[in-house]
Amino acid sequence: MNARDMCSMHYRRWYRSVGRTSGATRGLPPMERFMRMVAKTDECWLWTGPQNLAGYGSFGVGRGSKRNAHRWLWEQINGRASPKLHLDHLCRNRLCVRPEHMELVTHSENIRRGARSTYQSDKTQCVHGHPYDEVNTAWYRGTRYCRTCKREATKQRRDRLRQAGTLSNR
Repeated sequence: MNARDMCSMHYRRWYRSVGRTSGATRGLPPMERFMRMVAKTDECWLWTGPQNLAGYGSFGVGRGSKRNAHRWLWEQINGRASPKLHLDHLCRNRLCVRPEHMELVTHSENIRRGARSTYQSDKTQCVHGHPYDEVNTAWYRGTRYCRTCKREATKQRRDRLRQAGTLSNR
């Protein structure tokens, strides 16, 4: 026998379903449990509960199942959304769960709007200091690159091949 006069298997089962939950939220409706973990500010509704590794709020919906907090609340208000669509945080705050700050978009649109894409598009020059302008910028498969750097890299590669004797002098 273990704690609470249960064998280890039954104690683990009890602990997973009821034991971890604090007495203050046990038995409350899901929406009330949810709203106890939200701090409303003038702009955003900030999630104060647990977070997943990506920094989004995580909400337990029963029997060990967890959902992204912002998606759970949005679906409670607006109905089930296609799993192929993503909720984009218009406020750019991952802990915000305010439904007015969410918009359903495709994966590619969510990536395009994301912080990493603006990080790259805000750059005005390459790592070697050459400007990203009309003349010096080329695009390949959706990625821009510096023509000056590409030209110098190609010249260095050809010089190495010539020295090795695998490229003829033309």
